[in-house]
Order: sequence, then C-alpha cells, then structure tokens
Amino acid sequence: MIERDDEMDLLRETLSRAAEGKGGVAVISGPVATGKTELLNAFAEHATDSGAMVLGAACSQAEASMPFGAIAQAFQHAPIAPEHLQGMSNLINQEDCLNVLGDSSTPTTDVLDQVYPSVMNYLWRALLDLSEQRPVVIVVDDVDQADRFSLQGLSFIARRLRSARVVVVLAAQTGTRRTDPFLQSEVLRQPLWQQIRLGPLSEDGVAGVLESRFGADTARRVAPEWFSITRGNPLLVRALLEDDAPGGHPVPGESFAEAMSACLHRCDPDLADLAVVVAVLGEQATTELVADLVGTPHEAVAPKIRALNAVGVLADGRFTHAVGCAAMLDPLDPAKRTDLHLRAAEKLFYAGTGPTAVAELLLAAGEQLPEWSTTLLQEAGDRALLDDEVEKAVKYLELAYRTATSRRDQVVVLNLLISAHWRTDPLGCTRYVDRMLEATRDGFVDGNVSLVVKLLLGLGRYADTEMLLERVATQGREVPLKMRVERRFLRLMLAYHTPGLLSRVRPELLGGDRDADELAVEVTMSPRMQAIRVLEVALAGGNPDEAVEHAEHVLQGCRLGDGTADMLFTMLAVLVDLDRGAAALPWCESMMAEAEARKAWAWLAILLSVRADLALQAADFTAAAEYAQRALTTLPPENWGLLVGKPLATLLQANTALGRLGDAAALLKQPVPELTFQTTFGLQYWLAKGQYYLSTNRLHAALVTFQACGELSTEWDVDVVAWRGGTAEVLMRTGKADQARTLLREQLSRVHRGNARVRGVSLRLLARTVDLVERPRLLKEAIEQLQNCGALLDQAHALADLSIVLQRLGDSDRSRIAVRRAWLLAKKCNANLPGERRPAPPEDELRHPVAADPAGDSSTTLSDAEQRVAALAARGAKNQDIAAKLSITVSTVEQHLTRVYRKLKVSRRTDLPGALDLLAVDSALSAVGSY
Repeated sequence: MIERDDEMDLLRETLSRAAEGKGGVAVISGPVATGKTELLNAFAEHATDSGAMVLGAACSQAEASMPFGAIAQAFQHAPIAPEHLQGMSNLINQEDCLNVLGDSSTPTTDVLDQVYPSVMNYLWRALLDLSEQRPVVIVVDDVDQADRFSLQGLSFIARRLRSARVVVVLAAQTGTRRTDPFLQSEVLRQPLWQQIRLGPLSEDGVAGVLESRFGADTARRVAPEWFSITRGNPLLVRALLEDDAPGGHPVPGESFAEAMSACLHRCDPDLADLAVVVAVLGEQATTELVADLVGTPHEAVAPKIRALNAVGVLADGRFTHAVGCAAMLDPLDPAKRTDLHLRAAEKLFYAGTGPTAVAELLLAAGEQLPEWSTTLLQEAGDRALLDDEVEKAVKYLELAYRTATSRRDQVVVLNLLISAHWRTDPLGCTRYVDRMLEATRDGFVDGNVSLVVKLLLGLGRYADTEMLLERVATQGREVPLKMRVERRFLRLMLAYHTPGLLSRVRPELLGGDRDADELAVEVTMSPRMQAIRVLEVALAGGNPDEAVEHAEHVLQGCRLGDGTADMLFTMLAVLVDLDRGAAALPWCESMMAEAEARKAWAWLAILLSVRADLALQAADFTAAAEYAQRALTTLPPENWGLLVGKPLATLLQANTALGRLGDAAALLKQPVPELTFQTTFGLQYWLAKGQYYLSTNRLHAALVTFQACGELSTEWDVDVVAWRGGTAEVLMRTGKADQARTLLREQLSRVHRGNARVRGVSLRLLARTVDLVERPRLLKEAIEQLQNCGALLDQAHALADLSIVLQRLGDSDRSRIAVRRAWLLAKKCNANLPGERRPAPPEDELRHPVAADPAGDSSTTLSDAEQRVAALAARGAKNQDIAAKLSITVSTVEQHLTRVYRKLKVSRRTDLPGALDLLAVDSALSAVGSY
C-alpha cells in the first residue's frame, strides 16, 4: 500500500495493546474510493497472521433494513459456546434467536428492542470467552450502511473494550454519503477511539503506484499528468493503469470511465445527480448554475461540490477529463440529456455567456433548438474561425444552417462555411454550392461572392454562375457599393487568373467600364481598391512600379484572413509575374509561417506554390522543386481543382532544369482537370511541358505545345507566359531562323518594360538569329537585363552564348572570362549548360577569381594593390597572411579591403569571388561594342 504506512502502524499498535489486555477501537473514515477497504483487509490479514481471531462483516445498502445484519454476519461463524446460545434462547424463542444470528429472516422491531440488551450481554460474554484463548478482532466495512441494531451492538461492545483482548476496527465513508446520526455521534466522534482519516494520494504517492509499471524515472516524470486526471484517487489511478498509457502518458478510456461511475454509484444519489449537471455545464459549471439546474438552494450545493473535489471526481468543481463527463452523460436517457443541455444553454444564453460555451451545449442538445440559436451558432462559428478552430466552426455552422428559418440567415451561414473549408480543403466547398443557389433564390446575396463564383466556374457551371451574378445585379434598385467593389475585383481577378472562364460570363454581369470609372471617383483607396488598381495596371501592361507600390500597400494593410486571402495571394502572384521577387519574398514567407501556425493547409499550399515560383525565378531549382512538392503534399493534387496546374508547372520546370527528366516525365502522367487549361495556370503548365520536350529534343511535341499556349494567349489577349521564346527556339533548331526572329521581335514589342527576365531571354535568343558581328551587342544588353532581375541561369546561358561568339570573333581571352562566369553561375544553380556550349574550364579556374581588366569606370575599377589584396582575400587568406605575403601592414590590408567592398558593393569577404568575376565580365563586355 502507498502512503498508508503510518495508518497501518497505528492499527498494528492497537492490536499489540489488545494482546496485553488493553482493547481498543479504530475508525477508518474518508471519502469514497480512498483505500479504506484495502487498509481494513490488510490489517485483517496481519491480525490473522499474528494469531488473532478475525470476525468480519461488510455492510451494504441492500441489508441496511435487516436488524442485527452486520452483527450476525460477523458472529455467524464464531465458535460461540452452547451455554451462551442457550441463554439467548431463554430470552426469546429458539427460532427468533437463530433467525437473528443466522440472518435468515427479520423479527419484529418490538421483539428486538426487548431482547437487545440481554442478547448483547450474552454476545459480550461469548466474545470474552473467545478472547481468553487469543485476541479477537472485529472488522466491519462500510459501517455507515449498517442497520441500527448492529450499530448499537458495536457501540455496546466498543464501550467495554478497555480491559479486554478485543479490537474493533470500523471503516466508514464520510463526506460523500449520508451518515446515520447515531454513527456520527456514538462512533465517528468518540474522542478516545483511534480516528484514521484517509484522503487521496499525493503526487508522490501516485508516482509510487506508477513505479512498478513504468520505472522510477518515468513515474516521477509523468506523475503530474496522472495526478491532474485522478486527483490521487486510488481507484481512479489503478483504473487508468488498465487503459492505454503510451510512454507512460495516461489516456483515459473504458476502465477509467467505469471507475468514475463506480465512485459516484457508491455516493449518495443526489451527488451523482449533481455530477451529471456538472458534466453538462463543463467549464461553465459554477455553484450558482449547478444549483439552478439541480433545483437546490445554492448553500446546499457548495458542500457537495467540495465533497466531490475531495474524492477526486472533480477538481475545482469541474471534471478533470472529457471521459469523466462522458461516463456521467452516456447512461442518461436521451430525452433527459437533451433537456438538460437545452436548459443549460438557455440559462447561459440569458446570463450573457460567450457564444462558444452556449454553442457546445446546443450541439449536444440536437436539432430541436430555440429561435435564438441560429444567430448564436453563427456568432460562435465566426469566432471559432477567428481563433483558427476550423473543425469546431464547421460543426457550429452546419447546425446553424439546419436551424435557420430564413434564406438570409442561410446565405450568411453558407458564406462562413465556404470560407471555413477554403482554408483547409477548397474542394470541400463544392458541397455548399447548390445550397447557396437555393438560399439566394430570393435575391439576397451577401459575403464573399468571389469564392462562390470561382467554385461555380471551376465546376463548369456557367449558367448557374450567371444566375448568381444576375441576383447580385438585381437585388434592390441599385447594387450596394461594397458589392460593386467586390464585383469589379472579381472581374479583374478572373481576367488575370482564369481568362478562359471569364469569357463564359456576360460582361455586364460583372460591371462595365462605366462602373469602373464611377468606383474610381466614389471609393477611396481602400485595400480592395488598391488591389483593383494593381490588376488594372498588370492587365494593361502599364507601369510596373505603380502596380508594385499598390501591391505592397495591400500586403502591408491587410491581415491574412478569410476575406483577404484571395486578394493577398493575387498580389503575390502579380509581384512574381512582374519579376519583383525581392518584394514578394518576405511577405510570402511571413504568410507561410502564419498559415502553418493557423493550420490553414490550403492557404499554406498556395503560398508554398508561390514560394516555389520565387525560388524558380532565383534559379534555385532544388528549392523550387522542394517547395512545389511540399505544396502538392500539403494539399493533394485532387483537392486543388483547376489550380493544380500552378504547382505542377513549377515542379515540372524545376525538374527539367535540374536534369531530373525521369521525374519530369512522371509528372506529365499526373491528371490535370480540363478546365485548368482555361486559366493562366494551364498556360504555365503547357510552357513547362514544352520546355521539357525541348530538353529531350522532342521538337515537334514542343512546338505543338508552345503553339497551343500561344493560341490561347492570343485569344485571351494575355502575355503572362513567354511562349514565343520557346517557339522561337524550336524554329531555330529546325533551321527557321527568319520565323524565329519575327516571333522574338514581336515578343520584345509586347513585353512590358518591367519584365527584364523575358526581355533578356528574348534578346539572347534574338542574337542567335542575326549575323555574328551583331550578336555581341544584343548579348551585352541581354546580360545587363538578366543581371538586373537576378536571373542567374539565364545569365549563364547568355554568357555562354557570348563566349562562343567572342571565340568565333577571335577574342579568346574575353571568351574564356565569359565561359568561366557562365559555368560558375550554372554551378550555383545546380544546373548544366545545355546545347552548343564550350566545355567547362579547369576546376582551379572555377575556384579562384580572375583579376579584372584595368580598363573601365574608375569608380569601380580596382587599383593593382587593391586587386592583389582582393584576390588573396577571395581565396580565403586572412588579413595577417595577406600582409605577410605582400609585405604590407595589416592596417593597409584593411584599408584596401574597405575600398574594395565599397567599389564592388559587397559587405562580406565571401562575396568577393563573385564580385571579382562580375568585374572581369563587365570589363570584357565593355569592349564588346568594338566588333
């Protein structure tokens, strides 16, 4: 036994004194299931082993009306001398006496009252006779449930033990069961009797119980968890041990629930009723609310709650685990359970309790709910979404929809449900489309119409889309301003992302140019209006700096949420398309972290796809592949719908660039929804597919793919993807340089001025279609454009082309510098240089920078001394080593390096090799115009 040594020692000592003729009484008391019976049985076993005669009885409520039931049970097997039995027979007839002692029937109370004193005298004499041979121990468990005559008899015996070799040990439940007044005054409160009060185990005691199962170290570590659930109740601790406990951590299950029920079954019925109400109220359980629901005065409830706290069933007036609540509620009649939850919900509602607590009670109550429940469940769902508890929000909102009696309420609730699913499973939103169309039949449309329209278009339900937009256009005499703004944004977003689907909707349903002009006058530059302006500029090929400025204002002014997610993701996409990765990257990464923390998996997947595009632009193909794959893992391809083209295109392009052609081929077998090719994501997928075919020399397949991409781009009047460059490369490989040149010049005329990447790639390809002497100028311009936007691998291709041109023009030195830089950039991108390229220079040339040509701008040209110091520093030499090698002071080295950093615009020694290479390339390019 754990934490019961002192109590056991006290009982042993009482027995020792009795053996010397100094009898005594000990009373073990305490709440239910605190180990009283275990202690009593352990002492009885010890007494038997010590040679004492043990007479035992266990009382129960079922036998509480049986006179002398406990006394008869204790003495029925005692070897009572015949003369004592004969004496009792002389007082009452033989049959009655045997009935009393044999526990076979119940004599009348009048008869027992008459014979009680004399019968107890004979029993006392019999007890003294028995104790002459050896000590006698009488143990009675659950004495608080004994009949009145047995209690009086035990009291009779106990008062005469001072000089007898007899010990009486009684165990009684206190605090959680009503106590007989006689027991309370004559037994439990006798000052000369040993009072042993048991309580729950301490946290160390719980660890002691766990030690035999888990070992000392684990037991000490997990004991706080076990204690918090069981509050040290021995019965609950042992029951919890019977349930699963992986790694020592408790997982309450069936055994724990049964033990919880057993604890309350042994208590007074009113305590069990009170526990049921506490289970219903959960965290909202207070003395006042419990009393109101039970129908008991408040002052009568407080002691009962304290009693349940003491036994470990409750902690601070509440159940310690949901399994405990379920153990109370599951056995209830369903009608009674529903009634309790409804009554509790109503009391909390009118008391002004927060909507979440009331909503939980309404969920448990079922479907037949009061009128006010719809609004409350809607508020609870909205709050759950704000707290990122999506599953809980969906439960509340589904119930709210079922209880809603008006179409207006249904529309509001459905908008929230669609927003909830959009965070984690966009495909799951489709189940609400038909409900929304039915709910908006009366013309009331509210909330995020964009999501519903996108869902309908994504399902190919064009007629339903038009019907919904007609309802937007015809509600009331005039479309509300907020809805007009939303409609304008929707039109532009569809034009940007899904132009093929936009063409299926009548333009007037999404507002015309007049509507746009009026909005520009009426509406201040809210985030939504700024997002509209971004899309207008991007679609019109206007000033990219203006679009970037507005996009950054939107990103700065809006928190990621249900009403802003689409807008923010679109702003990131525009920044990527405008080749402004540096502006997009910090916003993308911060939103990724937020989406992951909020478990908004669909948002995270979309952001991972954007992050993959940013890595692709930075020529970090390994990272691009990893981010794209994470996007498709976070949200499985089948759940993306028509958006799946975006991450698939990025992953396909990255694998192709990395030379993972097997992986790229496998991606082409991935099913892509047909409607994806009505979006710009489909165009990007086709472009990536064409590049794969180009890399595997499948020129006809590449040409067909690029041309299909071009036809749709032309039809939609968008140039989101540079399909002409891919087509031109195929044409050049098939000897059709004139057609390629025409196509590339057309692309250069159409590309907006901010897209340096497309301009640089187009110039590089165009250089391959003109005479040899004209190529250096075009390649120089291409390299400058690609340097400005950080397109490393495209720079490498342009430098490699330049190296070939310079070699053919007889300039071997500059050709060597160009190819060396090309291979360094390609190596940095973990890629090779495809096609007709010079072989890589020796490895030692790749490891060490080449000094720059002294010709060039004096503001960036290094002096001879600066070049010598920079070259050594770039190779990893320390300042002291450089000073020793060049016979100068360390201070002089530091001064030279400071000037080098300033001229080359670097801040770290590790940036020197690349900076010196660029300086050398710039020097080489400065002479290109002379050809």
